Amino acid sequence: MNKNKLSANQLFWILNIAWMLLNLLQASVTELANDEAYYVVFAKHLDWGYYDHPPMIAWFIYLGQWLSGELGVRLLTVLSQPIYIWLLWKLIAPATVEKKDVWLFFIIALAMPILHIYGFVAVPDAPLMLFSALFLYFFVQYLQHTSWYYIPFMALAIAAIGYSKYTGVLVVLFACVAYPKVFLRKGIYITATLSLLLMLPHLYWQYQHEWVSFQYHLVGRNQDFNAFYIAEYVGNFIAVFNPFILPLVVWIGFKNRHQDKLTLLILKRIALFFFLFFFASCIRGHVQPQWFIFVTFSVIALVWQWARNHEKRYRYIRTVSIISIVILIGFRIVAATNPFGMKAEVFNNKTSYTQIANATGNLPVIFMGKYTMAAKYSYYTGLDAHASPNIHFRTSQYQLWDFDSNLLEKPVAIHVGGDYPNATHIQTANGQFSFVIDSCYMPIRKVQIQWLNPYNTIASKREEKNMTLSIHNPYPYDIVIDNEKIQLHYIIRKPWSWVEYFPVDVENPLILTAFSTTNIQQKISIESEKAKPNETYETGFLLTKPPYIVWYNSPIYNIQIVP
Repeated sequence: MNKNKLSANQLFWILNIAWMLLNLLQASVTELANDEAYYVVFAKHLDWGYYDHPPMIAWFIYLGQWLSGELGVRLLTVLSQPIYIWLLWKLIAPATVEKKDVWLFFIIALAMPILHIYGFVAVPDAPLMLFSALFLYFFVQYLQHTSWYYIPFMALAIAAIGYSKYTGVLVVLFACVAYPKVFLRKGIYITATLSLLLMLPHLYWQYQHEWVSFQYHLVGRNQDFNAFYIAEYVGNFIAVFNPFILPLVVWIGFKNRHQDKLTLLILKRIALFFFLFFFASCIRGHVQPQWFIFVTFSVIALVWQWARNHEKRYRYIRTVSIISIVILIGFRIVAATNPFGMKAEVFNNKTSYTQIANATGNLPVIFMGKYTMAAKYSYYTGLDAHASPNIHFRTSQYQLWDFDSNLLEKPVAIHVGGDYPNATHIQTANGQFSFVIDSCYMPIRKVQIQWLNPYNTIASKREEKNMTLSIHNPYPYDIVIDNEKIQLHYIIRKPWSWVEYFPVDVENPLILTAFSTTNIQQKISIESEKAKPNETYETGFLLTKPPYIVWYNSPIYNIQIVP
């Protein structure tokens, strides 16, 4: 036997490390995507939770930032992929494999567009994939050996999934449902209890913040039914798992039972459950492709098992995978070099945000609702920025942070729309940027308004309502509501669609004294042109101080429109 002959295991690690090195290169030369910059701000302010995400991605970025630049942001993401690729291999590969099996495994994996993206982009899906693979590995070991030894490892993996992304709970749930006999074992309930205990710091954070993340994900993202969402979902499902490969998974699911292969059986059922769950979710709005990223494991495993011992199948998969890999590598080169001068979120950031900083005199910039722009401005210039929550956008972690209080009564630049009066307009590498200068920044977003006599219904026709409000000013300066510079509004809002303003015209300027609470009774005339009878909408109060338009200054109430 030739001792210098490369073994299948050695080939596996050569390919795995080579792929990791390519991702390291890509991570170092590609500018940050919008969400990545947002998560960098998370990493600068570590906590047990954030408005729209659990904290694992912040910890990942924080641990990698001993390296500077984009590579530091993405380091742990890149290091995660070879680990979960290896765990999948351990789950599906028999004791004896040939080198052609290793090659087949990798060309299938590298033909998955979604693995190219999330092999270097620092988003919550990277830790989710890592800890989902760990969970699945220990889960299968637990089923095969019925040993309590695996329980603490499963619990740790499940908790890490929960700290990574909320949709990760579906991986655990669907794995158990895929093998329902597991519910007859005491160990699975001990595992669940331990996982819950490990999640207590995050759950306590949610409690302190009125379960804000769960409200956002379960209610705040709901939209009206649109048939386009179904077509979009199916199209995305096919695209991210390769249109030349995914149809085979459907065929394999019906033709091959794999009853004797526990891992493949579980993976096949998980894929089916994910598809059906998010297909049903299309009823309530847009489904993002990365939400079902775990199905990648199922696709790779099922197609690899189907093709490895059949020459014609092997040749087909090899051909379409190599073609796909060449195309995907081409896209990666474009993402790194931008040879066509495109305007996109991973291009021209340093240039564009430096141009903004120069035009504003390096002032802190207040972005109206554009939280990723604020994050990128801070990252690429090192200057202060804040994203003031805005009723016309979805809100973000900036709603919970108090960054703008550090800018009180200081000069700032305010990002405004292109048609705002007397705005300064500059042309950056990524498009026009418009702003005005506020020489003495005095925000109003933290003013707290309580509706003391809230109504559950409002007539669809013109109606006058007497409303009693308690308004607390937490700032060290008086705020004057004069119906001109600062206006109090009652609003009716359909999320993701429209907002209607109904001015609350105070008869005399209403002075909200610093650090004090003021109660008022006010008659408001309401006649909605957009709200439909017998439907329920969001409602509440806010203050406007052009160019500032904030999020709700009050709690969000529900109101029904009656005929």
